[in-house]
Amino acid sequence: MSLAGSTFQTEPGAQRTVALEDGSRLRLNTDTSLRVRYGAGQRKLVLERGEALFNVAHDAARPFVVAAGEVRVTAIGTQFDVARWDDRISVTLVEGRVSIVAPDGNAFQLKPGEQWRWPPQSRQVQTVSAANVVAWTQGRIVFDNRTLDDAIAEVNRYGGKPIILDAPAMARKRISGTFEAGDKQSFVKAVTAFLPLRESAAGGQDIRLVVDEGRQEKISLP
Repeated sequence: MSLAGSTFQTEPGAQRTVALEDGSRLRLNTDTSLRVRYGAGQRKLVLERGEALFNVAHDAARPFVVAAGEVRVTAIGTQFDVARWDDRISVTLVEGRVSIVAPDGNAFQLKPGEQWRWPPQSRQVQTVSAANVVAWTQGRIVFDNRTLDDAIAEVNRYGGKPIILDAPAMARKRISGTFEAGDKQSFVKAVTAFLPLRESAAGGQDIRLVVDEGRQEKISLP
């Protein structure tokens, strides 16, 4: 059966593997939507939201192009991860090579272990642990010096009660650690042990983190 004109989606907390007719394989992360548009001269995929790991079968006659918003990623027989969460996009090369055209028209080529991000940050291309980036394929989330608000946003993508940070001053504090995707209580336990935060007893439909005033002056924050 041809999958050339198909749309693939996952619900929060779910993942999915798709084998395409050319031998390429896709692994979709939580809350992801992706369209496949294969033609005679190009294999085009559109990442509407979420994250996917692409294992690309080589076909010199038909470039493999992933569009995420205005970003275009072209691969040649390679493995790479593309994430699109709201207006933020990242491309991480696991092996092979890819070329990227940014919304401003600038072009980039990545080496294995490099990650490109949009909007631009201090360094648009950074060296990362590709294994950590794609740890979600093994049901894990790895944070390496991530801000707390970014970490909470990623944990929340896996469904369940949302974690709400009712402590704006803590949002930019950085954390590291490995967590099981979907295990919010372990994440909350680790965060509240490291930072002067506690889970509010008033939580009902969500998990609220508030400042633990009794510990705030005793912990030296980075």
